[in-house]
Amino acid sequence: MTYDFDTARVATRPKAEIVVDMMAALHRLDALAREMERKWGACRLPALVPDELSRRFYSQHRKVSMALREGRNQDALHEIGRMVTAWRFLDQEADRLGAEPIDPAVWEVTLSDGTVAAIVRDEDSAMAVDPADRAMRVYLLREVARLIEAMPTVMAIKEQWPGAKVVPTRTITADSYWWENGDELPF
Repeated sequence: MTYDFDTARVATRPKAEIVVDMMAALHRLDALAREMERKWGACRLPALVPDELSRRFYSQHRKVSMALREGRNQDALHEIGRMVTAWRFLDQEADRLGAEPIDPAVWEVTLSDGTVAAIVRDEDSAMAVDPADRAMRVYLLREVARLIEAMPTVMAIKEQWPGAKVVPTRTITADSYWWENGDELPF
């Protein structure tokens, strides 16, 4: 069989299609990475598997980064697919080796503006918090400690009167008081 090079055509996809596919693949990869960090903690999973597997994981991460940085979109698509496989393999291997996923203790409280404040023990626990489409801010215990230390008046009151509670307050100015409450003039 002979091949006619004069009439041959290279089958290519438009660059715009490749970019759209690449962006969708990146979103799926990012969602998987967040899922793994919620399960295992931030940057913890590669440390739970043998060193050789960890090195291969980071090598694949670098390949994805380089393909994206260099604008090699078709290669990036391929490398993103391999990175998804790498995340899943590390997850399975950590499970097989008996590694314990993080178990975050999360305390939630709704603030006056409707935002949820989630208080957690450490960074790993913070990565496992899923806001579930809520307006949420995550605070580490050490951050809460700094906030308390930054309020010496509250600290002094709590020390002087054990059991005292911090309640919402409002500032009353002369203008707002008289406007809301009127005055005692008889007319």
